[in-house]
Amino acid sequence: MTLTHKTFIITGASAGIGQALAIKLAKQGSNVVLAARNQAALMKTADDCLKAGGQAIAVPTDVTNPEACQNLIEQAVSREACDTFSTNRLRQRGIGE
Repeated sequence: MTLTHKTFIITGASAGIGQALAIKLAKQGSNVVLAARNQAALMKTADDCLKAGGQAIAVPTDVTNPEACQNLIEQAVSREACDTFSTNRLRQRGIGE
């Protein structure tokens, strides 16, 4: 299965597993919609994804906030059809902080 031109929403994309996944997908030509609370780190991940060859948009998002999650989905859908959603919720539960 090719991941070229597929679109993925990745939460927790500013660091750790989420960041690594975003960059790996970008290297394979995927489009990534990146979400995390830390806007500065999120923008760096988006820049790294662009440099890796993918397309990326960064949407600052707190996944504990339903309105923020709705905005994330709306941002993703307004740009591309979303193929896959990946979430990295370990930090939300206090693990890895």
